[in-house]
Amino acid sequence: MIDRANQAVHITLPYGVTRTAKYLGSQGCVTLPVGETTVKFKPVAVKTGLPDPATQRWPMGDVLADEPLPREIDARLAVEKRGEDYLSFPQRALFDKIGIRTMVIETDPFGNFLGQGYDLGSGRDWARLGNLYLHDGVWNDERILPEGYVKFASTPAPAWKADGRPIYGAFFWINGDGTFPVPKDAYYMAGAGGQTMLIIPSHDLIVVRMGHYKGAAPGAASFSKALALLMQAIPKSD
Repeated sequence: MIDRANQAVHITLPYGVTRTAKYLGSQGCVTLPVGETTVKFKPVAVKTGLPDPATQRWPMGDVLADEPLPREIDARLAVEKRGEDYLSFPQRALFDKIGIRTMVIETDPFGNFLGQGYDLGSGRDWARLGNLYLHDGVWNDERILPEGYVKFASTPAPAWKADGRPIYGAFFWINGDGTFPVPKDAYYMAGAGGQTMLIIPSHDLIVVRMGHYKGAAPGAASFSKALALLMQAIPKSD
């Protein structure tokens, strides 16, 4: 649900937990703790003298309860709870399996993967990631992504549909408003400077555009023209 009056977004996750993110000026959209509805601090203000997280129970600290782990738990804690190395986990669990060798996921100052951006890779490796989604999360007969996840990621989120903008799913933008001259069921990752990894299921096609902020506008125009030509040249898949 989009709360324009309070400049906030309320999202109910599939397992029933509602998360709220609130707009806070130059700091962007700040995710609030579960159940909270107001901003109680500014991200730039760091309290001192807080208890050592290693001695505090999650979610205020790093001490976890026994299995099963809470579903909304931090990814780093979930990986380390399994006795695996956090920083090498994406490479071992995903990238190695689909032949990606150049991908770098940057971290915050505390060593946590950002994930929503600051991900660097070659055009071919972005295409490999797109190809995994194009084939429903299966690579060489091995299911890597959970069954149903690709459909979940590429389906417009209810809040966005309710707002009349069916253009966002689960960490993927969707071509629901015809931003690109390709079918509206296409979905894509969007990066800085108009960089795009576009998945077009109806044509069994992945298109990757790399670039920089400088020249982004003419680059985007050329990208749209190229996509229109691709749609003429490549027939729909059976």
